[in-house]
Amino acid sequence: MVGRTEGVVPQASVIVIIFSTALAVIPWSVRNLLVFNQWVTVRSNFGLEFRLAQNDLSGDASMQKIHPANSQETRELIRRVGEPAAYAALGKDGLKWVRVHPIEFVERTLKRVVYFWIPRTKLLRYVASFAVALGALCGFTMLVIRKHPAALIVGILWLTFPAVNYLVLSYARYQQPMAFSLYLMASVPISVVSRKHQSESRPRLEWSMPW
Repeated sequence: MVGRTEGVVPQASVIVIIFSTALAVIPWSVRNLLVFNQWVTVRSNFGLEFRLAQNDLSGDASMQKIHPANSQETRELIRRVGEPAAYAALGKDGLKWVRVHPIEFVERTLKRVVYFWIPRTKLLRYVASFAVALGALCGFTMLVIRKHPAALIVGILWLTFPAVNYLVLSYARYQQPMAFSLYLMASVPISVVSRKHQSESRPRLEWSMPW
């Protein structure tokens, strides 16, 4: 995997990824169009999640006051205007808060970036998460230097998947769908060191002439 490779990602693989993604998303999107009379590709609650993260309250307090599971006011708003419109209104409220508190928004966002890659948990698991993240960064850098095509795929994944999670309340489970890529990249430097050790410890054959 870590050998020098000048290839590119096969076009057939890209086409398969795009087609399979569209095949999974389109049926639900059509259902949303029929129910809500507007195009909702995957989920409609980003405005809600954004508002939960952008307010004067802490995470648990905002869940109690804003989330429809706990807030009668939010449930009434959803009944009155529908789910997409209600969540869009909550998203606008979140944007208003950001305009009034830009510095706090930046501070919270930077913290969520760190929490996504190194989730908050018990000390031992936190140290393990930090080690995996550091190893993954090293492995990814090695693949970039070697111009390995896997670096492009992982880079796109790391740039796109976490982005929305930087703007909403942070939970350790949000990293799970892409955690495999961290373990995969962290294995790269381990593989390189292991191969180097094996090559150095392998005995050299001494050839003697038969005469």
